[in-house]
Amino acid sequence: MMEPESTDNPEYPAIDIGGQLRKAREAASLSVDDIASDLRIHVNYIEALEKNNFEILNGPTYVKGYIRNYARLLEIDADPLVEAYQSSVGEERIPVWSGSQQPLHKGSSHRKGMLTGSVIVALALLVLFGIWLLKSGYLDRYQVDTAQAESASEAAPPESSALPETSAADDATQGITPKSEGMTIKEQVQALNPQAAMSAETPKEEAQSASEEPTESTKVESGTENAIILGEDDFIVAPGGEGSDEIIITLTDECWVEIKDATSYQLIHGLLKAGDIKVILGTAPFQVFLGNAKAVQMDFNGVDYDIAAKTRRNGTARFALVNQ
Repeated sequence: MMEPESTDNPEYPAIDIGGQLRKAREAASLSVDDIASDLRIHVNYIEALEKNNFEILNGPTYVKGYIRNYARLLEIDADPLVEAYQSSVGEERIPVWSGSQQPLHKGSSHRKGMLTGSVIVALALLVLFGIWLLKSGYLDRYQVDTAQAESASEAAPPESSALPETSAADDATQGITPKSEGMTIKEQVQALNPQAAMSAETPKEEAQSASEEPTESTKVESGTENAIILGEDDFIVAPGGEGSDEIIITLTDECWVEIKDATSYQLIHGLLKAGDIKVILGTAPFQVFLGNAKAVQMDFNGVDYDIAAKTRRNGTARFALVNQ
């Protein structure tokens, strides 16, 4: 009588790695898209990890890295999961070549042939393009146009050495008003968007400013001692110039920053450097993600925002800016 075959399959881990990752993600109220965005990998990779479908993930080395980073993001112990996966695939072996063995990749010579053929085709196309240029007379027309341009520049009268005067309109197109050299960041924002500045100021603040004498610290802030000149690239405005809500962020170190407005329009999406200052004008609520939250200082509609309260253990922060 034949004994029944064992149901143990060494190709699968002893514990449900994907199931534990999925349960931890759901407990943290995070979506698959949130995890993919934080780890900077495709959504399909996250789904494959949670379904234990490791065969499509570029080999054991990459899979272990994905599992470890996923577990760290969810703040769970990664070692048992990585060990379980390692035991399921065994030790990685590096093949050793010997003269008596056949090549491991039989299609390598075929791929080399295809590459050589592609290079030959590209060179042939370049030769045909050169022949076309010669026959079409394009090079002759280009030489004539160049000669005419040079003769016209020689005949033109010399320009005056005096520097032209800049108008107020020219300064405005550069994102700086003629008086911006003595203005603080908020004053420059108010000059570029008076409506946003008026909506952000409350009656109580107006009454205080009218009744109280400015203190010495206020005088210094409004003077040229702390003035910072912002350029055109430092102002980010929603399409059409709509929205009166204002965010000012100041960077003390490098940080990946993503900010979307109420219409899900991407206002910022990239790596900012230490010392950068950005002024964003749009419509709240804003969806904000910071890759290095401690490096960012934020002002929302004239009020300092407490980013530390939203910072996770891994140093990132994801939150919404909503008008109160």
